Amino acid sequence: MSPPVYLITGVSRGIGLEWVDDLTRTVPDAVVIGVARNPEKAPKLQELASSRKNLHVVKGDVTSTESVEHIIAETKKFGGGKLDYLINNAAVLGDRLSVFDVPLEDYASVFDINVTGTIRITLAALPLLRAGSKKVIFNVSSLLGSNAFVLSQPAVPLAPYNVSKAALNMFNSTLAKEVEKEGIIAVSVSPGYVDTDMNKGATGTISVQDSVTLQKTILHKLTIADTGKFYNHDGEIAAF
Repeated sequence: MSPPVYLITGVSRGIGLEWVDDLTRTVPDAVVIGVARNPEKAPKLQELASSRKNLHVVKGDVTSTESVEHIIAETKKFGGGKLDYLINNAAVLGDRLSVFDVPLEDYASVFDINVTGTIRITLAALPLLRAGSKKVIFNVSSLLGSNAFVLSQPAVPLAPYNVSKAALNMFNSTLAKEVEKEGIIAVSVSPGYVDTDMNKGATGTISVQDSVTLQKTILHKLTIADTGKFYNHDGEIAAF
């Protein structure tokens, strides 16, 4: 069998950086393509790229159709014309503001990356996924995109982020129904409350290493029977 090919977005830091570090270390025969908007400003990513021969860093931006075309062309080249795992990790948090104080334009800017950007690269990657062996679309979402979870918690002042992740979950559900007949698996996964720079001073309850280890367990166990599901990082099904 040919080596598995992974395409991961948003790898300059945090969860995305850990994904490429983990996969290139624990799946040594894998071809890992990591996408970052400004890889030249990510020294840890550059260190990995220089030491891991199975890591290919691509400069790209999911908000740009032209850039996504470049990402897909590079993936086709490095992956031998196929893709097994698309890990849609690129996202922004937005400002921590009350729903009453969020400028309306913030919804558009957060959606452009978290939702529209994910849709853009997913649709562009479908031809390569169809040629792959595993055919998995793995959308890194959040429990903050769950109506049930948000209503059970104190108010979280991240309205654009929360709404975008709910929309991402619905995109996953809609996509899953469309591509199931082709054997393509599409899931959403909450990584947990991860201790990353993205939390802007808030301390997460799970390390990036532990989160990615748990997510990877989910990723590699997926079958077509799982398509459309929304998982928590511990492998339990999350409520929409």
